[in-house]
Amino acid sequence: HRVNRLQLSAKSARTAADPGVGRPAVSVRRPWASRQTAMGGLGEADGELQDPQDLCLHGDELYVAEWGNHRISVFDKTSLAFLRHIGCGDEDGSEGGEGGSGPGQLDQPCGVACAGEEVFVCDTWNHRISVFDRSSGAFLRSFGRRGGEPGEFNYPCGIEIAHGRIYVTERTGKRLQALSLEGEPLQVLPAPCDGWLYGICLDAHDQLWVTSSNRHCVHILSVADPNADATR
Repeated sequence: HRVNRLQLSAKSARTAADPGVGRPAVSVRRPWASRQTAMGGLGEADGELQDPQDLCLHGDELYVAEWGNHRISVFDKTSLAFLRHIGCGDEDGSEGGEGGSGPGQLDQPCGVACAGEEVFVCDTWNHRISVFDRSSGAFLRSFGRRGGEPGEFNYPCGIEIAHGRIYVTERTGKRLQALSLEGEPLQVLPAPCDGWLYGICLDAHDQLWVTSSNRHCVHILSVADPNADATR
């Protein structure tokens, strides 16, 4: 129930939301991480986490999708200080909800990505993508429902954004979907080997890396910029 930050070149590590508050933690597997610091822990309070599934960096902030707390927790990426929650509201948008299917609620979110001033969340058990304002946390819109048609989802898990498009992996849906930022379906790619697709990330060379959890492999896809000059 924590997030580890490793600075590989300096062989050091820091931890957000770790049960050992303020204490040095020595890693047996990585003895070079003995200067690790810790904060937070398992729970529901500000700065605590329960079953974190995914994270993304945007500007100076770190966004963590919490499966168990049905919310996104936001931290300062440098100090690891807790800043705010996103998506933990009741149906009327007020704070303090415990998850659900109403507008602004999340049910076991698994993926998170940012584009501009918007936060996109894989609302996994609601089979949809929910979108929030990055600064205020206000709910903006959602799209998708359970199903197998383009624009529908079966347990969306991973999300990445590139060139103005959203890429969403589906666990039991066994496919990768490309959609516009407004949720318009653009492309559907069935999973190779009929695998459950889960994690996804974009590298600096416009390649998407996608994990297939039950096939124990990683797929690599090239992402083309739709606005690029086709003659190049």
